[in-house]
Amino acid sequence: MSVWLQYRKQLVEDGGFTFEYSATFGQAVKMEAEANNDTLNAYCKSIYFDYSYKYFYHDGYGKDFRMLGYAENNLRTLTDDDEARRYYTGSLLLYFQQHKLLADDRRGQNRLCDFSLATPLMIVVGRTVTGGISDSRENTDVQKALRFFGKFIRNANNQSVADLEYLLRLTEHSKDKDGQFYRCFGAPLTNIMRRSYPASVAGSAERLFDDMMVTLFHKKPDDRSQQMMTLMHRTGSDWDEIQIELQSCENAPFGLIRVGKCSELCKIIREDTQNDYCQVRPESILMQDSLFSKLNKPDGDSITLLMGAKMFTMGWNCHRVSSIGLINVGKGEGAEIIQLFGRGIRLKGHKEWRMKRMRFVGNELAALGLGLSEEEEQAVTELEMLNIYAFNADYMMKFRKIIQEGEGLFQKKSLKVKTKLDEIPKELLVIMTKPGVPEFNRSGKLEDKNSRDHIHIRLDLRSSLSLAKGLRDGDMASDQIHEEKLATATSEDWKFPEEALAFFDYKLLLSEVRDYCNAKGFFNLSITEDDICVILSEQSKDKHYKIVVDQGKAPVFQNIGDLFTWQKWALDILMKYYVKLYNSLKCDWEEPYREYRPLREECEQNPQGEIAAMMTRDYEVFYGSTCEEEAEGLKTNRDSLYWAQQKSGDIVARDFLHHFINPLIFIGDEVKDMNVIPTALNEGEWNFLHDLELFLETNHKFFKNINVHILRNLSRGNGLYLHVDGNRFYPDFIMWFRYEGKQYITFIDPHGLVNEEKQFNSPKIQLALPEEELDESLKNKMRTIKQLEKDLQRHDVVLNSFILSPLKTNMSDLICRWQLQTSSVTKDDIARKFSHYHILFMKPDVSVPKNDNPFQFKTTKEGLFNQHGDLNYIAELFTKVLSK
Repeated sequence: MSVWLQYRKQLVEDGGFTFEYSATFGQAVKMEAEANNDTLNAYCKSIYFDYSYKYFYHDGYGKDFRMLGYAENNLRTLTDDDEARRYYTGSLLLYFQQHKLLADDRRGQNRLCDFSLATPLMIVVGRTVTGGISDSRENTDVQKALRFFGKFIRNANNQSVADLEYLLRLTEHSKDKDGQFYRCFGAPLTNIMRRSYPASVAGSAERLFDDMMVTLFHKKPDDRSQQMMTLMHRTGSDWDEIQIELQSCENAPFGLIRVGKCSELCKIIREDTQNDYCQVRPESILMQDSLFSKLNKPDGDSITLLMGAKMFTMGWNCHRVSSIGLINVGKGEGAEIIQLFGRGIRLKGHKEWRMKRMRFVGNELAALGLGLSEEEEQAVTELEMLNIYAFNADYMMKFRKIIQEGEGLFQKKSLKVKTKLDEIPKELLVIMTKPGVPEFNRSGKLEDKNSRDHIHIRLDLRSSLSLAKGLRDGDMASDQIHEEKLATATSEDWKFPEEALAFFDYKLLLSEVRDYCNAKGFFNLSITEDDICVILSEQSKDKHYKIVVDQGKAPVFQNIGDLFTWQKWALDILMKYYVKLYNSLKCDWEEPYREYRPLREECEQNPQGEIAAMMTRDYEVFYGSTCEEEAEGLKTNRDSLYWAQQKSGDIVARDFLHHFINPLIFIGDEVKDMNVIPTALNEGEWNFLHDLELFLETNHKFFKNINVHILRNLSRGNGLYLHVDGNRFYPDFIMWFRYEGKQYITFIDPHGLVNEEKQFNSPKIQLALPEEELDESLKNKMRTIKQLEKDLQRHDVVLNSFILSPLKTNMSDLICRWQLQTSSVTKDDIARKFSHYHILFMKPDVSVPKNDNPFQFKTTKEGLFNQHGDLNYIAELFTKVLSK
């Protein structure tokens, strides 16, 4: 029995109780039960729930990981010296990229500070490092790792620079040995890296090498001499370690070796007759402080490389690990491998969503006005990535088997998109902000008090929120469930009691809000203590914020701890308030700079821009063992002209003739073992495109000389947007066609309306109206689509916007939910009002009369069966667009 088990037994033998969380129960049971059935019986009786790593990972927690060298069913053998050296160099390059992305952000606007990203650390680790004197393989492994780092640093015959140049020049068409180098080391390079070190520019590899030497190994920037690695044995009262530094940079260590027999390792390297990669100082030095103990402290960030055995992973807590090099991965070590892996995937995460990866909270951030740009998303994705490589191919295979097969994790593959950039008509227009416009956050102090009057924050503290919100990023089905839960939940409004407001620490609130806004780059936003008092005051409660709680569960002051909790809620309100205020002021400032720009020209002239990235980004498909067949089918099953109605358990990829990017992917909400980036179509989006395809084919005579084009917009934060009530609105689809000398641009958003509190006064609904019909509460706060059309001054362009209510909500459901029908208002009256506001229902309601059809559009076609009804709503959409 282990010492830990003895302690645990003593704690509970007199009626005590212990609660233990472990990610390695499965491995422990598997290993020990083979020798002792008592262990199996004990675990069977005591495990309360299974939340092993696969569930933790699938729920979005912890870092993502990338196994460098593993693809499909074949592993790189690395038998060729040049190939092996480039493989290790590529791993080091991706590690340097993480350092650069974080350093660039910290030197700039510090936009990523809320993600609590730690300074990256590479560890090279295995079961043991030195072993016994006779264990030549283990000694060879650690020497192999040291030899690589030493030779990379020496750069003899400019070999390291040549390898970096090879990696920078990799493309998807590169003819390396098995086609994996680009996937491993070329594809993950971000736009920022490629701009900083363009492969086509002479000297880029040399600059990259110099920057890596300065950043990772602490070379002095102006030192052009050839470098050599030096090892120094350090000892303390109860610790033993080896310091690694450059010979020219004494007392500036970049690396650390933490093993049980440091003196023995130094002796082996010192006596190695083939050693041309490092020097070993002959004496050991007695020191007071261990470098290892500083790794989690600010002054420990200078250590960029840690080598060691499993001993230092036992109980070690570190969020810095971003790259793991594997040595000595043996058989039967599942639990130890999971523990080692656990040191690498620890993630603090965004301060609002602790421990979750960015792609699982992206929509929530965008909803708060905190959405990241494409490059910022790339940066966070890489900084939340654990890269794993191996100094022996067998180690990677064993590691992969334990992690992916033993833990049942997602596998990942890429699905190439076909972009029809050359088919985009040159005259197709998009609405964008003019290039060269100065940055808004440098435009002077913002003190417009009038803009603050319409800012209103809703803080929902209902417990149902945490249960209703789906885990999958961008899952519209989860959003629908979320809306339905909220629609049926009982609630009440609550306010801070006056006596609580009197005891709030407003100076602290002001300081925290200012820090938060500065971290967001809101440098020109003026915030005073008086402003905060006004926002939170009793008189402003209904004007500036609303707190919603479960019915009958209003907070009651019981102790001083409640005051601290309420002040935290007040801080949440203030942070959301100032984000919304800043975005509103930014929209007002941007509005005069909005213009039409040709879509094709924008993509061709700005290939690194967000729009071009949206048009060319490949899919990343993550799938578990239950979806392997379907994942492979996504590559082959794409040639169907007519799409079948999809079910909630379906996984489908189809090419759409009128869409600029193919394929489009649908994943039903019952599929829990697959995810796609960019986000797959939800049911409402899929059915709209399905119906549109049927409609255009059914009415092919009318559209014979009319080319209809459609683009599925990127999620909030990156795509094409309109300004709506002080926020950026990213409609799901943009549709173009030319008819009788005019270009019709239509914004279409399949959107659940069940929980739309403002009903017809919702800004997204009001967007469709003529200028004179805009609700009084929104005047001077937003432009309708027709106002925008008028202001952009193109008489040959017609703008429209529509909301599509999905299949799960027909008109009768919404009438009931919104309580619209009275004795004096009939369903026909309400139906005409929905139509006037450009709200179309995908699911027909038999009690509502069909709309006029002056263009004689056909809404059914013989031989085609549309399972959810006819195509009347598509006909109504085109009729309204063409009638304007």
